Amino acid sequence: MARPISRPSRLSALCGRIKDGCHTHAGLIEATLYRDQGWYFYQLGKHLERADQTTRLLDVQHHLLTAARSRADDRVEWQLLLRAAAGYHAFRRVSPRSIGLEDVVGFVLFDEAFPRSIRQCVRTVGVLLQRLRQSHPILRSSKPLEFHDALDASLTDGAAVPVDPAKLHDYLDLLQQQIGGLSNEITKAYFGDMA
Repeated sequence: MARPISRPSRLSALCGRIKDGCHTHAGLIEATLYRDQGWYFYQLGKHLERADQTTRLLDVQHHLLTAARSRADDRVEWQLLLRAAAGYHAFRRVSPRSIGLEDVVGFVLFDEAFPRSIRQCVRTVGVLLQRLRQSHPILRSSKPLEFHDALDASLTDGAAVPVDPAKLHDYLDLLQQQIGGLSNEITKAYFGDMA
C-alpha cells in the first residue's frame, strides 16, 4: 500500500517522475510506433484531446479571473495558464512585453506556430484525416472531414476578430461541442456506431 504524500518535496518528486514518464512515453511513440492505422488514430486522439482540454483550461482560468480578483493577480494567473499549457516560453517569443487576456487567449486559441494551440491541433487533425482517408479509404470517411471543416472555419472566423471576454465562455463551449462532434464522427466512420 502506498504511503500518503505529506511533504511538498515528495509531491514535487512524484510530479517530476510522472512528467518524465510522460515524456518517455511520447518519445517511444514518436520513435518506434509503426505508421499504420494505429498511429493515425493515436495521433488523432492526442490532438483532439489536447484541443478539448485546452478549451477547458482556458474556460476555467477565464472564469476564475472574472470572479472577484484584483487586476494585479491577472499577470501571474495568465503565466500559470501558459505554463500549464506548456506555452510560456513560446508565448514570450511572440509577446515579450505584454501578458493579458487578449494576448494569451489569442495565442492559445489561434497561434499557428504553437503546436499546442487549438487551431494547430485542429489543423493537424485535418491533415491526419486526409492521410487516413487516402491510405485506408472507406465510404464513410467524408463525414469527419465535413465536421473538421466546420470546426476549422469556427477557428478561422474567431481569429479574425479580437477576443471578447464577455463571449469567451460561449465560444469555448461551442468549440468543445464541435470537437466532441468531430470525435464522434470519427468513431462512427471508422468503428461503426459504438454505443
